[in-house]
Amino acid sequence: MNKNYRWLRIATSDAGLAKGHFFIRGLPEPILITFAQYSVKTEQGQGGKARHGYKRASVLWDYLTATQAAALTSVITAAETTYGVGNGIVYLTIPDADGSIAGVGMIDVYGVADLPQFNSPQGASGLLYENVLLTLNNVTIVHKPALYT
Repeated sequence: MNKNYRWLRIATSDAGLAKGHFFIRGLPEPILITFAQYSVKTEQGQGGKARHGYKRASVLWDYLTATQAAALTSVITAAETTYGVGNGIVYLTIPDADGSIAGVGMIDVYGVADLPQFNSPQGASGLLYENVLLTLNNVTIVHKPALYT
C-alpha cells in the first residue's frame, strides 16, 4: 500500500474532507492520479503575475466492486444535489503533483466532477467494474499542504 493512501479523501465540502478518507468510504487505492497543469504569465508591464494550477485531475482505479462504485457515485450525486450545494463541486485530498514546496506531500483541491463510466467486464454481471476514471475539471487548490494530514 502506498504511504499516501491513508490521506486520500473525497467529500462534497472542504469540512467534509476530515471524514472522507477513501478507506472509510470503502474505496481502494487508485492505480494512478494524474493532473493537467496550466501556467499563465502576465508581462511585467501589465502587472507581472504568474498563475499556476491544474485544469483537470483524474483518479483511476483498475477495478471497483459494485459497492465501491456506489460509494463513489453517492459522493458525486450528492454534490450535484442540494445536499452538496447543488454545484457538482467535489473536494479531493491528493498527492501534490509539482513538488514545489519541499515536504508538502498532499494538497486539498476542488473541481467539478464528471460521473465515471462504469464498464463491467464480460461475465461480471455488473458486480465488478474495470478502469473506473474519476475526473475533476476546473481544479482549484484549496490547501497546500492539505488540512487534516
